[in-house]
Amino acid sequence: MKISVIVTTFNGEKYIEEQLLSILRQTRQPDEVLISDDCSSDGTESIVKRFIEKNGLAEKAWHLKINDHNMGLWSNSHQTVMRSRGDILFWSDQDDVWLPDKIKQMAGFMESESNALALSSRYFLVDSDLRRLKGLFVDNREGTGATTAKSLKYVLNTRNLAAQSLAVRRDLYEEILLKYDDPYIFFDTMIISYAAAKGSYYLMDMPLTLYRQHDSNCSGFIYGLGFMKKEGYSRPEAIRPQIKMMETRNIILSEFLSGTDKGLLAEALQVAKKRLHYVEERKIISLTGMLFSSNPYVNKKWIIADLLYLLLR
Repeated sequence: MKISVIVTTFNGEKYIEEQLLSILRQTRQPDEVLISDDCSSDGTESIVKRFIEKNGLAEKAWHLKINDHNMGLWSNSHQTVMRSRGDILFWSDQDDVWLPDKIKQMAGFMESESNALALSSRYFLVDSDLRRLKGLFVDNREGTGATTAKSLKYVLNTRNLAAQSLAVRRDLYEEILLKYDDPYIFFDTMIISYAAAKGSYYLMDMPLTLYRQHDSNCSGFIYGLGFMKKEGYSRPEAIRPQIKMMETRNIILSEFLSGTDKGLLAEALQVAKKRLHYVEERKIISLTGMLFSSNPYVNKKWIIADLLYLLLR
């Protein structure tokens, strides 16, 4: 099977060369690496061009495209996938580091397990200097090495499903493309939810990426308590994308779910909207009451994070 690596960049000059080097050092090389820069205003473009030229990678199907205008992460990713030729797609953040066997392990499993339409690996959360983090929200276990199918309920209750740890069959991507046109749907959590609903999502319990956390992360800090106290951090602004994600996910999952599950997901969405109101109004008691919900699709970790935010400020 052919392997495509999708790299989207935007003002990533600080870390991009380190990430590209980790892809170049993979024990199984991809068939192509497509880098799409979204109108960076820093030195990202020149760094990538120099890296490709220095290592003679143009002949090995490493290509850089500069967008005519800023498209945003979802659209930039989608249009890059549409230019790719691989049977298995990997997404790469501009600021992480891949461990050497990432492609070998993940592509190898997907080639051997025909039912696997989407596969995630575990990752190590690290700081800007690639030191492993510690904290309340950090799970940096080594893992068992086992790969198992994961249910939709598992996916809907997992705190983070990052694109940088994901591999997807093109067949699945194209199946979703036949039904939807919103670029938001063609990215990490939505793809994973769709695959899980079809019984074809797997998790490899093996860290294969160093997921770097720093001030400029597109997704923001996701560890410890420090980020909740950072100047400029707004919990309501973090909840709004969660609501958008749930609204979109409920739409794409509707064809797979029973009436009961549809009702539970609709209720969980309403809970999320109430969470936003309670956080904005600092209603700690009302938020605490949500922890006793019996709805399996209500993410209790999000509620705990809401409470910590209010208590720390």
